[in-house]
Amino acid sequence: MAGAPVGILELWLPILLSTLACFFGGAILYMVSPLHKNDWVGVSDEDGVMAALRKAGVQAGHYMFPWCADSKTRTSPEYLKKWADGPTGIMVVRPRGPTNMGPMLLQMLLYHLLVSSLLACLAAGVFGSGTAYIVIFKFVALIGVMTYGLGLVPMSIWYGFQWGFTFRGFLDGMIHGLLTAGIFGWLWPR
Repeated sequence: MAGAPVGILELWLPILLSTLACFFGGAILYMVSPLHKNDWVGVSDEDGVMAALRKAGVQAGHYMFPWCADSKTRTSPEYLKKWADGPTGIMVVRPRGPTNMGPMLLQMLLYHLLVSSLLACLAAGVFGSGTAYIVIFKFVALIGVMTYGLGLVPMSIWYGFQWGFTFRGFLDGMIHGLLTAGIFGWLWPR
């Protein structure tokens, strides 16, 4: 600890600026850069697949197929045949109608605000005023990159998200973590 303890209210400016930097940085990563251009692809016979889902009455929710609700059925020949014959997968079905970006953008902004606030709490609990830029930068960068970047790894391990998708998400996390660290180091109370 270099100097006097730093209160969370002293960090309102780096919290707000890093929130905005990450929010707009994320928008650039998704809308301008080619990084996420091929994250998603359509299914063959999309009209037929969508008609089959409508016919089956599939509503918004998370689904796994083949599905098994109990451990006894998981070893049955019928269930194992479904796995062998395929396809197998996990599916997220969104509510019907056009996507309203407003609420999602607000949630993303609140997410960045939460992460920046928690990073501020951690850094303020460890470092005092006058701590060198590079010390704050390293600390916030490490935790910021871990926070923003590692969340998708279990999705690849357990749910089959392609590792390339997860890697690109980690790159986003690195950028968010480094942006946050740079702003915190720059605006750390002297």
